[in-house]
Amino acid sequence: DQLVTDVARITAESFGLYHIHLYIVDETGDNLLVVAGNGQAPCRHVGNNYTLSIQNDDTPVAIAARTRKAQVDNNVSQDHNLDFNPFLPETKSQLAIPIVSAGQLIGVMETYEDYVDAFDEADVRVKSILAEQIAVAIQNARSFALVEKARKETQDLQDAVDESAIVAITNVRGEITYVNDKFCEISKWDREELIGQDHRIINSGYHSKEFIKDVWVTIANGNVWQGEFK
Repeated sequence: DQLVTDVARITAESFGLYHIHLYIVDETGDNLLVVAGNGQAPCRHVGNNYTLSIQNDDTPVAIAARTRKAQVDNNVSQDHNLDFNPFLPETKSQLAIPIVSAGQLIGVMETYEDYVDAFDEADVRVKSILAEQIAVAIQNARSFALVEKARKETQDLQDAVDESAIVAITNVRGEITYVNDKFCEISKWDREELIGQDHRIINSGYHSKEFIKDVWVTIANGNVWQGEFK
């Protein structure tokens, strides 16, 4: 959310635009949702769940989404602009650029100007490059969000395990590379004292060699060993 808000603001300021809207494809994939806006005219659509149907709407935004091609209207008629007329009454030129990443439609960037013939081929090229960068940024943000979600889920699982079990991880030589807090609490060894050692450090001498061998043979064969260990 912060990303698209900043992009809209910086783009409007850098190009001196009358207005800009950023649309994102909704979860259904059928509609475009206004997620950010900025410019000389105030943005009234953001936060109001304003959407356009990609297949059924005939505005430049929907056409750009359907065709994946930029749509330019350099002399917006009164009839054409009825949809935005209450909020952007001075619109004279309109440019809609699809935001696409790896062939996937992410959304549409729509820019407005308050004079006729505002957008030429150079504008289309520049703003198309900008739209590509926006697409990459949005995808990166989404990927980061997914990683953060997975990290939190992993941390929650680890916290649950740490509360209920002792956990130690070793390398192939049997040297301890990780222990959880519960392991340290029960063994009475500090983590720094355990890392790099093997499990002989916690051998109480209570169990027979056959018992210890059974533990390690079971684990080495990829099976689960269960029992009580002093």
